[in-house]
Amino acid sequence: MSVTAERAAAGRPRPPVVGKGIAHALSGAWRGHAAPIQISAPELVPCVDALVRSGAGALVWHRLRATGWRDAPGLESLHGAHQTDRLRSAMNARHVIEAITAMRDAGIDAMLLKGWSVATCYADPALRPLGDIDLLVRDHDGGAARERAAALAVRRPPIDLHTSLLDLTDRTVAQLFERSRMIPLGDIAVRVLGREDQFRHLCLHFFRHAGSRPLWLCDIAATLEAMPHDFDWERCLAGDALLSERVVAAVGLAERILGAIPARPLPSRWRRRLPAWLPRAVLRTWGTPFDARVFRPTAMSLSLRTPGEILPALLRRWPNPLEATVERKVGLTGTWRPFVQLHEATARAFRFIPRLATGR
Repeated sequence: MSVTAERAAAGRPRPPVVGKGIAHALSGAWRGHAAPIQISAPELVPCVDALVRSGAGALVWHRLRATGWRDAPGLESLHGAHQTDRLRSAMNARHVIEAITAMRDAGIDAMLLKGWSVATCYADPALRPLGDIDLLVRDHDGGAARERAAALAVRRPPIDLHTSLLDLTDRTVAQLFERSRMIPLGDIAVRVLGREDQFRHLCLHFFRHAGSRPLWLCDIAATLEAMPHDFDWERCLAGDALLSERVVAAVGLAERILGAIPARPLPSRWRRRLPAWLPRAVLRTWGTPFDARVFRPTAMSLSLRTPGEILPALLRRWPNPLEATVERKVGLTGTWRPFVQLHEATARAFRFIPRLATGR
């Protein structure tokens, strides 16, 4: 790290502090009458970049506009995100309708994942930014669906086709279609996951990506508060026990970090105390600068040639507790987290050794 970078890092608020600021800013932001933000402008400014990059800028402005300091210096991009996301939401809805209609014209029954189907749980769906259009199709429709998607490739956003779901490995595609439901969108009805499968999908997707985006926990919180009285927790939590443990933990995180109030609380037999390390890990990840999480400025093989760079390079690649837990496929309790992190770091090292010869 250069001297300039070191100085910049020294003046930057610590990740846990920024993570807590993000949590305060987003608490209840999906509600129609979200309470005004209770933190000050100086406390919010260090969080702005992470909020906007993660897609949560519009939600924060939704709470911020009721305060007397919404025009404070450093908060301008939140207002911009609010305007941009509302426009993109309307455009994306049209693209979804076009994509679903194009699939149906080819005789393909496609199911919409995440995106708009989750936005309907927000008091104002336009507050939930939308990206790629994720569609699930049956395996025998895969080829035709890809052709249709390619024909629509000139449009924005792109279509991301799936014939299986990484996050729902204990459900078959046939089961997901059988339990699916239809929701209105414009002049058509769109097929989406059944409520129980959708909630499980949201929680496991959040964990698979190590809780990296605050917006995804907002999705979980908004869905919790929009649950109908007949939501079936037993169906939602049936399946792989390790995955179900993560769903239960995601509920606890939404309650603890964002103040979610479930409309249909977890049955008492499923209630678990959150392990102390888990909320800390999520908040630390949220507070870590975006570039530090996804950008590796120097190949490890090059860092090894500079003795002074070896330790910083290893620390940049050290897995956080949640990341290591997911990769090692272990439970959230019963194992010392530093040991799990060491296990994952060792596994990464063994995967890296064969690449040394190529200089990558």
